[in-house]
Amino acid sequence: MSADETEDEQGLQWEKLYAALLEFLQQQGTEGENRSADFWVDDDNLGTLQQKIYVRNLKLLDPVVVSGLQRMLLGYPGWEIAIAVSVPGTDELWPDMGLTIRNHEIIDGLQREYFPEPYRHYSYVGSRTGTDLD
Repeated sequence: MSADETEDEQGLQWEKLYAALLEFLQQQGTEGENRSADFWVDDDNLGTLQQKIYVRNLKLLDPVVVSGLQRMLLGYPGWEIAIAVSVPGTDELWPDMGLTIRNHEIIDGLQREYFPEPYRHYSYVGSRTGTDLD
């Protein structure tokens, strides 16, 4: 497969997964770049096998939602979903944190001590703590 064909395939998969993510997450909350929305799925395809979601409402970190996102990757070998926690008003108070979801694992970089109850107790089947190699 030529480089152009690989790039075209990536673009097609990116668009299909992007649309599926929007459809799934819009059932969970409101989408948009504005800070009042519950989440934003980054609409910039950087040519990688990754989708990025900015979560502003911690309810979207619910294990049922995260598990649903992970199931979506089953048809996308090598792809991952990066979730960045971006709760309004916490920019200077909370460190950068998030999840990396792959079809076979979840890399958990959440620092739950910053979360209010009940979000501190979220846990994910098949997850592990991230390392410097991730």
